[in-house]
Amino acid sequence: MKTNKNILASIALAGFAVFAAPAQPYAKSIGEDPITAYGDQIVFDVYRKGSQVGTHEMTFRRDGNDIIAETRFEVSIKVLIVPVYSYLYTSTERWRDGKLVALNASTDDNGEISTLSVTHENGTLQLSGTGGEYTAPEGLYPTTHWNSGVKGSTQLINTITGKINDVELQRRDTALVSTKHGEITATHYAYQGDLTTEVWYDNDGKWVKMRFPGKDGVMIEYKCRVCGTEHVQTGVHDHAAAEFVERASTRASIETN
Repeated sequence: MKTNKNILASIALAGFAVFAAPAQPYAKSIGEDPITAYGDQIVFDVYRKGSQVGTHEMTFRRDGNDIIAETRFEVSIKVLIVPVYSYLYTSTERWRDGKLVALNASTDDNGEISTLSVTHENGTLQLSGTGGEYTAPEGLYPTTHWNSGVKGSTQLINTITGKINDVELQRRDTALVSTKHGEITATHYAYQGDLTTEVWYDNDGKWVKMRFPGKDGVMIEYKCRVCGTEHVQTGVHDHAAAEFVERASTRASIETN
């Protein structure tokens, strides 16, 4: 009977490990293979003063060995039913072996148009657009936020202004983030320097939340609708593990009595 008890106790502990162990890291970084992390799209609903004013949508696809990431960020603000402000940002990125090799972006900020083109030449990134002409080191990240490899960077390509921003991405805290599919645990980071954006990444490095001040100082907030976390809800694994261990322990007690 003692042997049976030990066996059942071992099974219970093994079951707990299966339920409670954190997700294993991806074999490749998110930058190398965002489709494994996110699926083929990311969708955020965009809020201002508690009301939805727009959407931020991204799609991912493969082109041979490259990853193509396309973004459409659209905002429309109305007073009563009269549109008073509109914003449309679109971009297409090409990534190869986890590095940006090309990007084209266009921004329509209430009628003010800006553009940016990034190409990869001789181990550098060449920026050309409304913001001027720049040469950036290979491996620099753009401000499209989906690639959590950006953590630790001190410079970024601002895809709206077309300039190179000096930044520091400071880790703040870990908290529950509300999504359309429940709450998830994520780490909060805040940009210091040329950007004033805040971003949240989950334990697997997926982008799950963002906020930043608009031109008028009012905070713009992103709420995840689709961001690769749809089947993860806080506490589900913990509750299942507790139930599993309780049932196994009860069986062990019965067997030894």
